Amino acid sequence: MPSLQRSVLYSDSVSSSPSDRLIACAGPLFAERGFDGVSLSKIARKAGISKATIFHHFPSKEALYLAVIADAALAFRKILESVLCEETSLGDNLKSMMCSHLEHMERRHHITQLVLRELQTRDPVRSRVLVEKAFGANFQLILDRLKRAVEAGQIRPGVSPAMVAMMLLSANVLMFQARTTLTHLPDVDFMDDSKDFASRIVDIVMAGISNDPRVPEPAP
Repeated sequence: MPSLQRSVLYSDSVSSSPSDRLIACAGPLFAERGFDGVSLSKIARKAGISKATIFHHFPSKEALYLAVIADAALAFRKILESVLCEETSLGDNLKSMMCSHLEHMERRHHITQLVLRELQTRDPVRSRVLVEKAFGANFQLILDRLKRAVEAGQIRPGVSPAMVAMMLLSANVLMFQARTTLTHLPDVDFMDDSKDFASRIVDIVMAGISNDPRVPEPAP
């Protein structure tokens, strides 16, 4: 699979690269119809190239499919790199990360559904490929930010940075997938505002992990 240095699906510019056009055209088709529901011929027609040309850039339909997923992950990576380097507190960093992640998923909801389907795989070989080609680098960015907070004494000893990252991302995924249904549950009055949701989640997490006695208790 080609090494992606910039996101194709999320770029405002139109690239003349055939591989970029293929990724941009294949993404919406895979998202709408799934891997098995899209033929290479259809992707080639949409991209304005011959089917044979696809194999000059991707050795198989599977490789193109993985390139689409990797491109989607790269788009989120750019967001993470931006928000996690901000010179703000850990709590504010995490709130920005969660809010940006939610907005990103909502903006590209079709591709997000495709990515989330892949995350459910039980195939150990495929799951390793997905981590190595797409998701691992994003998780590492969040993990590194939390580890820096541990080293700075901002997080209590014994708290797992990986667990904290999992909790934050899991909350966002649940919000994205079940927001409409969850609003009908008793006392769930915080699902309509992504910023408020992110703020509440991070406040609760920070109250549990922080080594700073000045961190306020989370809002009821």
